[in-house]
Amino acid sequence: MLFERKSGLAELAKILTSDNEDLYEKLVKDLAETETSFRNWWSSMSVKYAWESADNGSWEIDFSDCNIYSNAGMIVLL
Repeated sequence: MLFERKSGLAELAKILTSDNEDLYEKLVKDLAETETSFRNWWSSMSVKYAWESADNGSWEIDFSDCNIYSNAGMIVLL
Protein backbone atom coordinates (compact mmCIF):
# COMPACT_ATOMS: atom_id res chain seq x y z
CA MET A 1 0.00 0.00 0.00
CA LEU A 2 2.83 2.40 0.79
CA PHE A 3 4.47 1.66 -2.55
CA GLU A 4 1.29 2.48 -4.46
CA ARG A 5 0.80 5.66 -2.46
CA LYS A 6 4.40 6.72 -3.04
CA SER A 7 4.11 6.00 -6.77
CA GLY A 8 0.82 7.87 -7.05
CA LEU A 9 2.17 10.92 -5.25
CA ALA A 10 5.29 10.91 -7.42
CA GLU A 11 3.11 10.86 -10.56
CA LEU A 12 0.97 13.70 -9.19
CA ALA A 13 4.11 15.70 -8.46
CA LYS A 14 5.03 15.50 -12.15
CA ILE A 15 1.89 17.33 -13.22
CA LEU A 16 1.19 19.61 -10.26
CA THR A 17 2.72 23.05 -10.30
CA SER A 18 3.41 25.36 -7.40
CA ASP A 19 0.72 27.71 -8.77
CA ASN A 20 -1.74 26.03 -6.40
CA GLU A 21 0.39 26.65 -3.34
CA ASP A 22 -1.86 24.93 -0.77
CA LEU A 23 -2.21 21.73 -2.78
CA TYR A 24 1.48 21.75 -3.68
CA GLU A 25 2.52 22.12 -0.02
CA LYS A 26 0.16 19.30 0.97
CA LEU A 27 1.66 17.08 -1.75
CA VAL A 28 5.23 17.79 -0.65
CA LYS A 29 4.35 17.08 2.99
CA ASP A 30 2.45 13.88 2.12
CA LEU A 31 5.25 12.68 -0.15
CA ALA A 32 7.84 13.23 2.61
CA GLU A 33 5.70 11.43 5.21
CA THR A 34 5.04 8.53 2.83
CA GLU A 35 8.73 8.23 1.96
CA THR A 36 9.59 8.13 5.68
CA SER A 37 6.94 5.46 6.31
CA PHE A 38 8.25 3.44 3.36
CA ARG A 39 11.82 3.58 4.66
CA ASN A 40 10.63 2.64 8.15
CA TRP A 41 8.76 -0.37 6.72
CA TRP A 42 11.91 -1.59 4.94
CA SER A 43 13.94 -1.10 8.12
CA SER A 44 11.49 -3.01 10.31
CA MET A 45 11.26 -5.87 7.79
CA SER A 46 15.05 -6.08 7.53
CA VAL A 47 15.27 -6.46 11.31
CA LYS A 48 12.36 -8.90 11.51
CA TYR A 49 13.73 -11.19 8.79
CA ALA A 50 17.44 -10.54 9.53
CA TRP A 51 18.19 -9.31 6.02
CA GLU A 52 21.82 -8.62 5.44
CA SER A 53 23.08 -5.77 3.34
CA ALA A 54 25.82 -6.07 0.78
CA ASP A 55 28.00 -3.58 -1.04
CA ASN A 56 25.99 -2.25 -3.99
CA GLY A 57 23.17 -4.60 -2.97
CA SER A 58 19.48 -3.91 -3.23
CA TRP A 59 16.19 -5.56 -2.32
CA GLU A 60 13.05 -5.53 -4.48
CA ILE A 61 9.45 -6.53 -3.92
CA ASP A 62 7.74 -8.59 -6.60
CA PHE A 63 4.10 -7.69 -6.12
CA SER A 64 2.95 -10.56 -8.35
CA ASP A 65 4.20 -13.22 -5.93
CA CYS A 66 4.71 -11.07 -2.78
CA ASN A 67 8.31 -12.17 -2.42
CA ILE A 68 11.31 -10.01 -1.73
CA TYR A 69 14.42 -10.58 -3.84
CA SER A 70 17.95 -9.30 -3.51
CA ASN A 71 20.30 -8.79 -6.40
CA ALA A 72 22.56 -11.27 -4.55
CA GLY A 73 20.05 -14.03 -5.39
CA MET A 74 18.38 -14.35 -2.00
CA ILE A 75 14.61 -14.79 -1.75
CA VAL A 76 12.57 -13.88 1.31
CA LEU A 77 9.01 -15.11 1.65
CA LEU A 78 6.66 -12.90 3.61
